[in-house]
Amino acid sequence: MYPPRIVLGLMMVAVLALSLRAGLAQAQTPPVIAEADGATEEPESAYPPARNLEEALRLALQGVREVEKEAYGTRSTLLRADFYVQEAFRFDPSNRKAEYIAGRMNRLIGRSRDAFSQVTQYVRSAEGSVDWEAWKFLGDLHYDGKYYVQSEGKYRRAAELAPDEATIYISWARNCIRRAQRTEAVEKALKAVTLDPTSIDAHTVLAEAFEEIGRFAEAVTASKRAIRQLLGQLQERPGELQLLLLIQSRHLALQGTLRRLMNKQPSLASAYTDYVQSIEAATKIDQTVKMHEMLAATANGIVATQPDTPPEMIQQLVEFSIPLNQQSRAIEVLEAYLEQSPGNAGALQALRDLRAAGTAEDATAAASTTPTPLN
Repeated sequence: MYPPRIVLGLMMVAVLALSLRAGLAQAQTPPVIAEADGATEEPESAYPPARNLEEALRLALQGVREVEKEAYGTRSTLLRADFYVQEAFRFDPSNRKAEYIAGRMNRLIGRSRDAFSQVTQYVRSAEGSVDWEAWKFLGDLHYDGKYYVQSEGKYRRAAELAPDEATIYISWARNCIRRAQRTEAVEKALKAVTLDPTSIDAHTVLAEAFEEIGRFAEAVTASKRAIRQLLGQLQERPGELQLLLLIQSRHLALQGTLRRLMNKQPSLASAYTDYVQSIEAATKIDQTVKMHEMLAATANGIVATQPDTPPEMIQQLVEFSIPLNQQSRAIEVLEAYLEQSPGNAGALQALRDLRAAGTAEDATAAASTTPTPLN
């Protein structure tokens, strides 16, 4: 039996989790290549072998795209992609496209030098030279490393190959903003919105581009459209913390734009109304985030004090800690827990997942030390 305070803590976590996160999917962990941390992963038999090279490449690229699309790519999805890359190499050990896909995985885990080399070699090949997605990705690698001049050439080539692909113009617009090419940034962002009116990223970069040239009213309109798109996603995934945090960040950006608009046009009543409504929305999200922080603290406390903590509570520790970027504290708690309960499989897996969650942040930090790009 657990002491009364522990039972109360368990009940509080369960009730609050149900009321705030009904229907919330399992927390995702950032990508980790199979051999990382010496973890024991799913056996290869978990994935059906590819029937041929083309299928292996298709499944590998599909997995990488899925990971890149999410704020936190799932561990299992990247492992699946890694498996099919190895399948591709089994069919053709020197396949350039397999190297390119491996490069995209390396970017996800912060191995920028390897990614640069692998992707550059691919676009130099006959197949890669006409692959718009590879050129766009190479431009993104240059952008990560703040090589904005080189990025532009890659985005231009990608646009020549796929003139109707909105994602190219989104990246190109951001690159123009970094180069202070403000008019060009607006042009590229408008092109992206025209090609894909439902794209959150397109409306977001358009807002940034409009703000750069002082067109604050239009920036507000674009920001509000991005927020509406995000709210639509929230209806489909109610209570998802990562999505809430993204909406909150968009509101904070909107508030900054509205302040500049109000300074420019003090008599514009709609700007004041929008400002108040945005603050109210961001405040509600902040209250939800604080509740999640309390849940994380409760889960930490239970795991830290109970050597026979239920597996469900250990899993909740992971679920609450990763979206809040509180992995370090949770790792300390689990390391201490494993000293008391060595060999606990659930705790060992949770510890691996929490350590892996630092990978996305490491990748961001690595961007500032990206090596000089290969031409």
